[in-house]
Amino acid sequence: MRKAEELMLAGLLQDIGMLALLEVLGEDYARLVERAEDNAALLAAEREWLDCDHAAVGGWLARQWNLPALLREAVIESESPASDTTFNACVAVSGHVADIWLAGADEAHAEEAHRSAALQAATRLGLDYAAFLALTEDMIAALPEVCAMFDVPPAPPARIQAILEQARELLVVRNLREIQEAARARKEADEHEDRARRLAEEVRRDPLTGAYNRSQLEEVLEKEFDAATRHGWPLSIAFIDLDDFKQVNDRWGHLVGDDVLRNFAKALMRHVRSSDFVARYGGEEFLVVLPGINEEAAAHVVRRILSEVAGVAMAHVNGQPLHITFSAGLATQGALEQFRHVDDLLRAADEALYGAKRQGRNRVSVGTISA
Repeated sequence: MRKAEELMLAGLLQDIGMLALLEVLGEDYARLVERAEDNAALLAAEREWLDCDHAAVGGWLARQWNLPALLREAVIESESPASDTTFNACVAVSGHVADIWLAGADEAHAEEAHRSAALQAATRLGLDYAAFLALTEDMIAALPEVCAMFDVPPAPPARIQAILEQARELLVVRNLREIQEAARARKEADEHEDRARRLAEEVRRDPLTGAYNRSQLEEVLEKEFDAATRHGWPLSIAFIDLDDFKQVNDRWGHLVGDDVLRNFAKALMRHVRSSDFVARYGGEEFLVVLPGINEEAAAHVVRRILSEVAGVAMAHVNGQPLHITFSAGLATQGALEQFRHVDDLLRAADEALYGAKRQGRNRVSVGTISA
């Protein structure tokens, strides 16, 4: 109870310096107060004119009157940007709350007073807006008792209702803004995550064909080879080389050659499973990783792709379709073949590829450990 009485007394005294300045400076100070748009402007004008403000004057008066240190410090800190104690913070916030009641019928002024008081309550006391609204409602409920205690007439009911409604409206607006800001923050985070994911994917891809690049291939192939060896399931790879691709570049130019590579890569990726892996190994060479596929099934898959790709134009030159074929070398880590290292598996597929080319191209050859 004593603390509440001390808070009330400090709240009443916090602007005592303004009365002292008005008494000493008269009309000059009255005009200064009238010209100030808000409390911050008044403090700035006081400091420019007097090299101090009304809070400092009030603190000096409190010392002259030998008021307790608790009250003196509360008056001095009432206009400080921060407070050392909760007691002083409550006194400072009370001045901003009082501005709500002094705002009158000017809606813009009243709304700004509400915002300022709520901001001070949040900054100095850690109260969110819902708690500040509850505080406003408690103050309104206590008005009859306080007015009777000081023998002053209460504010008109319409004014009290207007203050309460405005406080509630600001809470709704604030909640809506927080919801919108949260949604915007979530959207920005999602966009950032999506952008980061796209950039990471671009780093893994060959820029011309969209197939995975060599470095990503090495990482995936090492992982799949280790898994197949450890768990005993098959892993097949197919080394693919476009037949006579140099002639395409020499005859039609590199732009046509690039079209062929792009369209071939798309066709290749279209004809494999989502769990399979297509990479550009270099130049016109591609490598397909087929996890869980044995040698027989892998040969069937690659021969089907060879047949279907041969019927699709990979580019058009002077309006005429350009078709290509490819040679492929297969190697499988499985029950029949157990390669010691992933490089041995690659070497077997590479040797099978050159075997297919020696046999006349446009075919699939299977490599072994002894190959």
